[in-house]
Amino acid sequence: MFFLIAGTDTQIKHTSQPMYMCPRCNNFSVRSAIYKKKVSFFYVPLIPIKNKNVYHCQICNWIGDVTVVPPQVAQQQFEQRDVSRQNYMKS
Repeated sequence: MFFLIAGTDTQIKHTSQPMYMCPRCNNFSVRSAIYKKKVSFFYVPLIPIKNKNVYHCQICNWIGDVTVVPPQVAQQQFEQRDVSRQNYMKS
């Protein structure tokens, strides 16, 4: 009797320091990363399927595509919300 064990393996390698705010958890822990997906045979990754550049939050494990979701927009929204909150507290 022979069992064939195959599947996919996902790896995320970070390429920068944390610099952006996460749109899901609102922590400044989003980093640019390389997302790699490979076919594995007996738990050994062999054939690469997909490589792409993404943004990745280490705290909530959010992944956003570099071309679709720029974290700077979320950071600007956070700053605007903070300014409006301060103006509300003054009045």
